[in-house]
This record gives sequence, structure tokens and C-alpha cells, in this order.
Amino acid sequence: MALKSLIFSALVLFTFAYIKYNKNKLDGLIAKPDQIESLKTMPLNYPLKSLVRDTKSNLGTTKSKKLKIVHFWATWCAPCEKEFPLFKDLFELLIKSKWDIYFVAINDDTKKIYRFLDKMSFPLNYIFTNNTNEHQTMFNVYKVPETLLFDANNNLIKRIVGPQSWNDPRMVNFFKQIEKRSLK
Repeated sequence: MALKSLIFSALVLFTFAYIKYNKNKLDGLIAKPDQIESLKTMPLNYPLKSLVRDTKSNLGTTKSKKLKIVHFWATWCAPCEKEFPLFKDLFELLIKSKWDIYFVAINDDTKKIYRFLDKMSFPLNYIFTNNTNEHQTMFNVYKVPETLLFDANNNLIKRIVGPQSWNDPRMVNFFKQIEKRSLK
């Protein structure tokens, strides 16, 4: 009995040590907030591949004078998958408004993106892909989901990190307030 307890204790200790080791290893890979250079404007020559047509688009050079939402997500990201239907509700409200919305799927398989969006009944012409990890340096995005809001002049208004309740009335009101301020 004492031998079983000793083996069990050793396994528990080993498990916690292994978890701590991997956490430290991961922490070394993720930039700390004070190490991330502050993004103030939308990167101008940032090519994104459109999912609908085999073309590339540069978000920052768009001639649109609308407000812009750039939302980074992935099919392999459980929080992204959970929040996507909520974002779809907000999207349907805002796309008729003063917003250009870009969903950037990162490090993702195109077939999985198609299946995911088909399940969500989401229009493909707002979806872009990026499998080169350029987003980390261009937009300073280190986690998904992450959303950046830009004004009509491509200046960063707000960075929203993590999953959100996008269809919550307070969130919708937040976007409507940004619209009102942008008209001034």
C-alpha cells in the first residue's frame, strides 16, 4: 500500500512539474504586453488572400471611408467557434451601416474554413486567409480571437482581445457610439 502511495505521489509530482515546464516554455513564446510595439494605424500594404476569389486585398489601401473591423479567428480555436454566431448577428447589423468588416482566418486549412462557414451560413466574401503568421508583426496579434477597430482614416480606435458577447445590446450600442463619434 505504501508503494502505491509513493508511486501515485511521484506521478502527481511529475505531472505538475511537466505542466509547469510547458507553461514556462509557452510563456517564453508569447510576447508580453510591454514587449508588443503599439499599433496606431492599419498596416497599409498587408496582403490578404480572399477566400472567394483567388485574389489578394490590401486592407489599408482600401478607398472606403468607412470604419473598419479586422477580426482574427481560426476554426481550430474553440472560443472563436463559440463566439462566431454572436459576431454574425453583430455583422448583420453593422454591414448595412458604416462599417467594412474583414474576418481573417489564421493558420487554417481552407477546406475547414469552408465547412465551418457553411455550417454558420456566413457570406464568404468577407473572409480572408493568412497562413504566413505575418499578422503577428503587422497587426501585433498574438492570440485569437482578436478584433481591431479602425476609423475611416485607418487609425486604431480599439483593440478587443478574447471572445466577446458580440450581440449583447451593450456591445451593439458601443459600435453605434463609435459610428456617431465618427460622423463629427
